[in-house]
Amino acid sequence: MCPTGVEPDGAAGAALPRASTAVPQVNGLRRPQLLRALDAVARERMGLVVAPPGTGKTTLMAQWASASGLPVAWCRLDAGSTGRIVPLLHRALVPHLPDDDAPGTPEQLAMALERLADPVLLVLDDLHVLAGLPAEAELEQVLLLAPPQLRVLIGSRRMPGFNLARSELADLVVLTGEDLRFRTWEVETLFRQVHHAPLPPHDTAALTRYTQGWAAALQLFHLSTLDSQPADRRRAVHALAGRARYAQEYLTAQVLAGLPPQTTAFLLRTCVFDALTADRCNALLGTTDAQWTLRDLVTRQALTTTADGGDTFSYHEVLRRHLETALREELGPAGAAEWYLRAAEILEEEGDLVEALRARARAEDWPGVRALLHESGTRVFASPHQALSRDLTWAALLPAWLTASDPWCCLADARRLLGDGRLDDAAAAAERARAQFTDPSAQRLCDELRASVTAWRGGQVPPRPRWPDLLLAATRRHPLDVAHRAAGAEDAAVRDVAGFAHLLGGDRRTGSRELRTLAEEPEGTAPGLALAARLVLATLGAIIAGGANARAEVRAGPLSSPQASPFDQIYLEAERHGLTWLARLTSAIAVAGHSGDRRPMTAVIGDLDARGDRWAAAIVALVWCLIRLPSGAVDARTLDQLRRRLRELDAGVLEAWVSAAGALLAAAQELPDAAEQARQAEAHTRSAGVPGAAAIAYAALAATRAEDRDELLTLARTTASTTGLDCRPWAWLPDMSPWSRDPAVARPTDADPLDPAGPTPVAASPAGPPASGPSAASPPEPDSRPGPVLTVRCFGELQLLVDGQAPDLSGIRPRARTVLRFLAVHAGRPVHRELIADALWGELDPAAAMHNLQVSVSSLRAALEPGVPGRHSSLVVRDGESYMLALGPGSTSDVVVVDEALAAAARAARRGDVAGQRAALGAVLAGYTGDVLPEEGPADWLVPTRERYRTRVAEAAALLAELALAAGDHAEAVRAAQRSVDIDEYRDDAWRTLVAALRAAGEPAAAERAARSYSQVLRELGVAEDLSPAPGAPPPPARPAPPAPPRTPRGS
Repeated sequence: MCPTGVEPDGAAGAALPRASTAVPQVNGLRRPQLLRALDAVARERMGLVVAPPGTGKTTLMAQWASASGLPVAWCRLDAGSTGRIVPLLHRALVPHLPDDDAPGTPEQLAMALERLADPVLLVLDDLHVLAGLPAEAELEQVLLLAPPQLRVLIGSRRMPGFNLARSELADLVVLTGEDLRFRTWEVETLFRQVHHAPLPPHDTAALTRYTQGWAAALQLFHLSTLDSQPADRRRAVHALAGRARYAQEYLTAQVLAGLPPQTTAFLLRTCVFDALTADRCNALLGTTDAQWTLRDLVTRQALTTTADGGDTFSYHEVLRRHLETALREELGPAGAAEWYLRAAEILEEEGDLVEALRARARAEDWPGVRALLHESGTRVFASPHQALSRDLTWAALLPAWLTASDPWCCLADARRLLGDGRLDDAAAAAERARAQFTDPSAQRLCDELRASVTAWRGGQVPPRPRWPDLLLAATRRHPLDVAHRAAGAEDAAVRDVAGFAHLLGGDRRTGSRELRTLAEEPEGTAPGLALAARLVLATLGAIIAGGANARAEVRAGPLSSPQASPFDQIYLEAERHGLTWLARLTSAIAVAGHSGDRRPMTAVIGDLDARGDRWAAAIVALVWCLIRLPSGAVDARTLDQLRRRLRELDAGVLEAWVSAAGALLAAAQELPDAAEQARQAEAHTRSAGVPGAAAIAYAALAATRAEDRDELLTLARTTASTTGLDCRPWAWLPDMSPWSRDPAVARPTDADPLDPAGPTPVAASPAGPPASGPSAASPPEPDSRPGPVLTVRCFGELQLLVDGQAPDLSGIRPRARTVLRFLAVHAGRPVHRELIADALWGELDPAAAMHNLQVSVSSLRAALEPGVPGRHSSLVVRDGESYMLALGPGSTSDVVVVDEALAAAARAARRGDVAGQRAALGAVLAGYTGDVLPEEGPADWLVPTRERYRTRVAEAAALLAELALAAGDHAEAVRAAQRSVDIDEYRDDAWRTLVAALRAAGEPAAAERAARSYSQVLRELGVAEDLSPAPGAPPPPARPAPPAPPRTPRGS
């Protein structure tokens, strides 16, 4: 099996499909995000990997199956099947069944599966060979009848023909070809770790771009360059921009061979379009059915995709280049050129001038390119109206002689060079173009480009600045002043700089809000600014999450799949707009951010240095250091090198942040020169005017000056609060002892050194000493503002909403999250702080445990109520010696709801109110949506609570079933009894009621199935007697409601 996961398809022509029961042996790159996505199959029972050929479906499924811990039945189907699938499934499953009687129908197979003692994983590979055949319908019946013990993972080139949304089927986890596409950092890891042939970063990005991360293309490229020298491999990478002969045989055999001839002809003739629509294809071919053909190609997973629901389509770049080669071979050079010109005329009539220019360039119709630019050049360059096209990439197709002789082509080349970050070359090309133009409007376009180059070079900010002028100014000094100036500008692009400047100054609240607005690309926004905003937000998220934890999470649900990496999407869009410098930077940040190994980061920075791209090299080094800082992977030498880089770029603001972070790390590690580093960092942040970095420097000073610790910590908190720095970087460090160790006098154990609930904050200027008077920015007292409405969900998983919005918890540490879960289970009830500390830090001495609790509470308060000092928190409140997650007016907790419903059921039972008792028990079942905080695992502090609720709710469900059966409500009785045995399969009363209710409801088959399941439970327990109720047996008498769980007394 190849490392990328490209596997040969089954041999065609077999009379019947064959089942292979062994898990294939694979040795490809393990991709943790995709493997974690499939983990939900073990819980939710069904997964689907649907993607084109050569994307690594079999490799991924085999890797997960081998690591799942489940017994595996592997069934890979061959093409040409018209037979029955039940015998094949039985052949794969027979090693796991208690007997080997061969079933002949789906019902008989389901009966055999009922006898499975433990869960078994059935993997069905290449399901697409059954598309439209009776065997596919037979498989649907098997899946509908299968018991919960069977887990199913399906691999296919197309979606199954049966209804995946049927309620009888389990929730699906779906991975698609987009999920399986290799990202830049994965390609880097693949060639470095698996192929042992590392590629330079620029070649890695180019290979990813040309292959679009298609596993088959990556593997075929590796095989075609297996014995090549590095220089030859580099030439081979860049040769991929032309023909795709290295993948020709694979594409012909695996993608095109299975298509009808008319569909293959359609692909061949329409490859002249980068963005395909039905109207374009119909106009080119003289047909009327292009929409059906395009949708059929998507359904067949023939390397054809649509991103907008079927309005526009695109072919995979490797396939398109292969089709281009085939078109030229079929029509000859002259015929292929004529076909491109027909496409260009259609595009010009439609008004997509950029795509028309690309088509004429591919036809090498240079007179046509010149004519179109001279006629419509202003429209091409002055307005971003080409919605379907890759806006600037067509300029790379122009030959050098044409860009030297034609001013419009020269201007196009100048814009391409600017997008690539080659400022000197761009300025020279713009100058040449202007000298050739006589049209004033065209000359103005050249002047605008030259002004942009001047702005990007830096220097004095002009009276009427462009947005690059202010963006660079914000990196030099006083970024909040720059933000104020940008906010008052007339030019919308200049105003957009305010978000970047606020963030550089430390105002994360304001800056993040403004950048999120900008990232949504309001009308008139420059694509580069919007993409830069998205890149900054994604990078900031990775930094706060500590890098390794910044990964997409998958929750099982109907047709769920992992979220795409934000870096990947930004890279693709930057490439589409011709912003190759931004794409290169995004790729470099992604590689540095996804690898804990220093070697890829060093290679990336070295490659950028070799290109002369000092800014990109410095930004990548900065991101890598900030992500790795909390883990201690960054040493003082690395930070010194980074400071020198930033100093050479006159990036004083960024240098101030690095100085403050280095001082904080030195203080945490108690280095000999920590005090001097903290003093220098504080001076640097003040001179650069960066109040957010100053807050960090004050925290570093507090660790080195014990006599002023309280005052300096107060200064750090208030500076951060008034600035808008709501992520508290000093809470990221694993060792907080330098801030808590008392050198002389014992600190009270309940005083959190970093908790705003300590002394009343003193007003501080963002970069100066404390003021003498009260803070004008102090928040109002708690009783002067309405408290937030809190929604707490603990059953199933923790869900927390503050005023209807999920708080940003990405910046808090795992143990602080555990404190939040502890308080959430007891929401509305005070819990003594010693009880929490002992439960979560019982292995530590009491002082250290209490300190950790106080730090965690402090970070929770900052996350739940950003900008509110801890002592004013209305959510995590201190009540004597206890902490409490407060439930103010309008707040709810599902734990409280279930407790109150249980109590109401007990009161109704005592009154003899059966209707009220049933309603209250129904509320219990509605509120209980799963185990208490399953994500916490078997934590000692939680297991008793979890088991108590499981027992109480199972008992409540069994009682509700009995009451409903006695009242003749058979449907509710079945639902409640089934719910009870789902929660606790060893409840005899629930099983008996379930069987009786099904029989009373006139469902003897279902009753018999339930009785067999109950008998199986009894056999597992060693109970020989069959306790199933006899037909027509009356239900057992109703019992009183289970008592409500005791509430934690105040102050306990």
